[in-house]
Amino acid sequence: MSVRRLSHVVLETPDVQREVEHYERVIGLIELGRDGSTVHLGMPLGALAITIQKGPHARPRRVVCKIDSDTDLSSAARTLRDHGVSSEVKNSPYPGIASTLSFQGPDDLVVDLFSSAESQQRRSGSENPIKLGHAAFCTQSLNATVSFYKKVLGFRFSDSIEDLFVWLRCNSDHHTLNFLSGKRAGLHHLAFEFLDRTRLLDACEVLGSHDIDIAYGPARAGPGHNLHVYHRAPDGYLIEFFAELDQMSDEESGCFDPRPWHRDKPQRPKVWKREGDRLAIWGAPPPADFLE
Repeated sequence: MSVRRLSHVVLETPDVQREVEHYERVIGLIELGRDGSTVHLGMPLGALAITIQKGPHARPRRVVCKIDSDTDLSSAARTLRDHGVSSEVKNSPYPGIASTLSFQGPDDLVVDLFSSAESQQRRSGSENPIKLGHAAFCTQSLNATVSFYKKVLGFRFSDSIEDLFVWLRCNSDHHTLNFLSGKRAGLHHLAFEFLDRTRLLDACEVLGSHDIDIAYGPARAGPGHNLHVYHRAPDGYLIEFFAELDQMSDEESGCFDPRPWHRDKPQRPKVWKREGDRLAIWGAPPPADFLE
């Protein structure tokens, strides 16, 4: 069983309306549905990105991923059972998704899997961002968490910064889930992909129009080599806007598609060193609180 893409994440917040307004006004998401105080947000083309629900604390609750379309959820449940993971098929609360296979992952984070979804009606709105590209979480058990997602869900190693930060992929994108060794578990950042660098710059102008400070960037990363800009959501976690992420279009080659800014030729998955490796191709280093 292999995950094919990240669909969306479910976040709890004490102030649903404040978070929804930020995602709509600043990021350009639109409402795809709601149930009471739970709001589903996504792209104008209909793809889900965020589900926001009422809760006592700002925290991530669920990660929702798509598996192969020809994989039956009952068969996936048997595969999970072989790994010692108990799961349950449930009616889905998400627009366009009939049912999910739900189970408890590391760090009190529930994982929901689905194999098929109905196309949602296209809505009016900006064409950017084009998708929720990845999600990054802090964990107190980095090795165990990474092992879980690799062995149970088929994620593959892309890069790491020693024993601090690990990037995992499930398709041609350099990363879909990231895990950061921290003092406590929680959400580190959500990342939205933009079509190109011009639209990424336009997004910076939107931040400026709302008097929102850029927390980090613009810069070009070392691992993943994407252009990125970060700001903070009202609940305090980081939101990344990015473009030009590394791609591995041929898994058998074991290397990422060549890009002019690669320092290694070919660029293969590797362990980057905190000291000695240039962790950004260009741009100012991250602020002191970036890894908190």
